[in-house]
Amino acid sequence: MPTGKSYYLVEAETMRQLLLACDAAPGSYLLLLDELFKGPARAANKAVLAYLQPRGWVVAATHDGELGALLQSSYVEYHFCETVTADDWYFDYRLKAGPLTMRNAIRLLARLHYPAQVIATAQALSATLATRAHPTRTGEGGSLADSTRWEGNLVG
Repeated sequence: MPTGKSYYLVEAETMRQLLLACDAAPGSYLLLLDELFKGPARAANKAVLAYLQPRGWVVAATHDGELGALLQSSYVEYHFCETVTADDWYFDYRLKAGPLTMRNAIRLLARLHYPAQVIATAQALSATLATRAHPTRTGEGGSLADSTRWEGNLVG
Protein backbone atom coordinates (compact mmCIF):
# COMPACT_ATOMS: atom_id res chain seq x y z
CA MET A 1 0.00 0.00 0.00
CA PRO A 2 1.31 3.47 -0.79
CA THR A 3 2.73 5.35 2.16
CA GLY A 4 0.31 7.73 3.81
CA LYS A 5 -2.85 6.17 2.36
CA SER A 6 -5.36 4.15 4.30
CA TYR A 7 -6.68 0.82 3.04
CA TYR A 8 -10.09 2.43 2.51
CA LEU A 9 -8.64 5.30 0.44
CA VAL A 10 -6.68 2.92 -1.80
CA GLU A 11 -9.77 0.76 -2.28
CA ALA A 12 -11.94 3.82 -3.05
CA GLU A 13 -9.41 5.04 -5.63
CA THR A 14 -9.29 1.58 -7.24
CA MET A 15 -13.08 1.34 -7.37
CA ARG A 16 -13.24 4.79 -8.99
CA GLN A 17 -10.96 3.50 -11.74
CA LEU A 18 -13.29 0.51 -12.24
CA LEU A 19 -16.30 2.82 -12.46
CA LEU A 20 -14.55 4.96 -15.07
CA ALA A 21 -13.57 1.86 -17.07
CA CYS A 22 -17.15 0.56 -16.99
CA ASP A 23 -18.43 3.97 -18.10
CA ALA A 24 -15.99 3.99 -21.04
CA ALA A 25 -16.92 0.47 -22.21
CA PRO A 26 -20.29 -0.60 -20.77
CA GLY A 27 -20.90 -4.34 -20.71
CA SER A 28 -17.23 -5.15 -21.28
CA TYR A 29 -16.28 -6.09 -17.74
CA LEU A 30 -16.92 -9.00 -15.41
CA LEU A 31 -16.36 -7.68 -11.88
CA LEU A 32 -15.84 -10.13 -9.01
CA LEU A 33 -15.93 -8.04 -5.85
CA ASP A 34 -15.22 -9.43 -2.40
CA GLU A 35 -16.27 -7.43 0.66
CA LEU A 36 -16.30 -4.08 -1.11
CA PHE A 37 -15.43 -1.21 1.25
CA LYS A 38 -14.86 -3.38 4.30
CA GLY A 39 -16.33 -2.00 7.47
CA PRO A 40 -19.42 0.11 8.05
CA ALA A 41 -19.87 1.37 4.49
CA ARG A 42 -23.30 -0.01 3.56
CA ALA A 43 -24.43 3.20 1.82
CA ALA A 44 -21.24 3.36 -0.26
CA ASN A 45 -21.52 -0.34 -1.13
CA LYS A 46 -25.13 0.01 -2.23
CA ALA A 47 -24.44 3.11 -4.31
CA VAL A 48 -21.40 1.67 -6.09
CA LEU A 49 -22.97 -1.74 -6.77
CA ALA A 50 -26.18 -0.14 -8.06
CA TYR A 51 -24.11 2.11 -10.34
CA LEU A 52 -22.04 -0.79 -11.69
CA GLN A 53 -24.91 -3.20 -12.33
CA PRO A 54 -26.15 -1.74 -15.63
CA ARG A 55 -22.59 -1.12 -16.83
CA GLY A 56 -21.04 -4.55 -16.34
CA TRP A 57 -21.41 -8.11 -15.14
CA VAL A 58 -21.10 -7.94 -11.36
CA VAL A 59 -20.77 -10.62 -8.70
CA ALA A 60 -20.29 -9.27 -5.18
CA ALA A 61 -19.52 -11.32 -2.07
CA THR A 62 -20.44 -9.83 1.30
CA HIS A 63 -21.12 -10.66 4.93
CA ASP A 64 -23.50 -7.68 5.08
CA GLY A 65 -26.91 -9.27 5.44
CA GLU A 66 -28.74 -6.02 4.79
CA LEU A 67 -27.05 -5.23 1.48
CA GLY A 68 -28.97 -7.88 -0.46
CA ALA A 69 -32.29 -6.39 0.59
CA LEU A 70 -31.11 -2.93 -0.45
CA LEU A 71 -30.13 -4.22 -3.91
CA GLN A 72 -32.98 -6.68 -4.51
CA SER A 73 -34.30 -4.76 -7.52
CA SER A 74 -31.08 -5.26 -9.49
CA TYR A 75 -29.24 -8.23 -7.94
CA VAL A 76 -30.11 -11.86 -7.23
CA GLU A 77 -28.92 -13.35 -3.93
CA TYR A 78 -27.08 -16.66 -3.58
CA HIS A 79 -25.20 -18.10 -0.63
CA PHE A 80 -22.93 -20.81 0.63
CA CYS A 81 -23.51 -22.31 4.03
CA GLU A 82 -21.62 -24.43 6.49
CA THR A 83 -22.62 -26.95 9.09
CA VAL A 84 -21.24 -26.62 12.61
CA THR A 85 -21.60 -29.56 14.98
CA ALA A 86 -20.06 -30.28 18.36
CA ASP A 87 -17.23 -32.16 16.63
CA ASP A 88 -16.86 -30.67 13.16
CA TRP A 89 -17.31 -27.72 10.83
CA TYR A 90 -17.74 -28.36 7.13
CA PHE A 91 -18.98 -26.84 3.88
CA ASP A 92 -20.81 -28.62 1.08
CA TYR A 93 -19.51 -26.00 -1.44
CA ARG A 94 -22.89 -25.80 -3.19
CA LEU A 95 -24.25 -22.46 -4.31
CA LYS A 96 -27.81 -22.03 -3.04
CA ALA A 97 -30.45 -19.55 -4.18
CA GLY A 98 -31.71 -16.81 -1.89
CA PRO A 99 -30.39 -15.14 1.23
CA LEU A 100 -28.73 -17.18 3.93
CA THR A 101 -30.99 -17.94 6.89
CA MET A 102 -28.55 -19.90 9.08
CA ARG A 103 -26.34 -18.39 11.77
CA ASN A 104 -23.31 -20.52 12.60
CA ALA A 105 -20.64 -18.09 13.82
CA ILE A 106 -21.79 -18.25 17.44
CA ARG A 107 -21.96 -22.06 17.32
CA LEU A 108 -18.41 -22.04 16.03
CA LEU A 109 -17.33 -19.91 19.01
CA ALA A 110 -19.04 -22.37 21.35
CA ARG A 111 -17.32 -25.29 19.64
CA LEU A 112 -13.99 -23.52 20.20
CA HIS A 113 -14.84 -23.25 23.93
CA TYR A 114 -15.21 -19.49 24.19
CA PRO A 115 -16.32 -18.36 27.66
CA ALA A 116 -20.03 -18.96 28.33
CA GLN A 117 -20.53 -15.22 28.93
CA VAL A 118 -19.28 -14.43 25.41
CA ILE A 119 -21.62 -17.03 23.88
CA ALA A 120 -24.65 -15.85 25.88
CA THR A 121 -24.00 -12.18 25.06
CA ALA A 122 -23.57 -12.97 21.36
CA GLN A 123 -26.76 -15.05 21.28
CA ALA A 124 -28.80 -12.32 22.97
CA LEU A 125 -27.49 -9.61 20.65
CA SER A 126 -27.99 -11.86 17.62
CA ALA A 127 -31.63 -12.45 18.52
CA THR A 128 -32.22 -8.72 19.04
CA LEU A 129 -30.56 -7.74 15.76
CA ALA A 130 -32.34 -10.47 13.81
CA THR A 131 -35.73 -9.37 15.10
CA ARG A 132 -35.04 -5.73 14.32
CA ALA A 133 -33.51 -6.32 10.88
CA HIS A 134 -35.76 -9.07 9.52
CA PRO A 135 -39.00 -9.45 11.48
CA THR A 136 -40.59 -11.51 8.68
CA ARG A 137 -37.66 -13.74 7.66
CA THR A 138 -37.61 -17.30 8.90
CA GLY A 139 -34.78 -19.64 9.74
CA GLU A 140 -32.41 -19.84 12.62
CA GLY A 141 -31.98 -16.30 13.87
CA GLY A 142 -33.09 -14.89 10.52
CA SER A 143 -29.87 -12.90 10.22
CA LEU A 144 -27.48 -13.06 7.33
CA ALA A 145 -24.52 -11.29 8.86
CA ASP A 146 -22.37 -14.24 9.86
CA SER A 147 -21.95 -16.22 6.68
CA THR A 148 -20.83 -15.57 3.14
CA ARG A 149 -23.48 -14.61 0.62
CA TRP A 150 -23.25 -13.78 -3.02
CA GLU A 151 -25.22 -11.15 -4.80
CA GLY A 152 -24.86 -11.24 -8.52
CA ASN A 153 -26.53 -10.07 -11.65
CA LEU A 154 -25.66 -12.95 -13.90
CA VAL A 155 -27.62 -11.79 -16.92
CA GLY A 156 -25.90 -8.45 -17.47
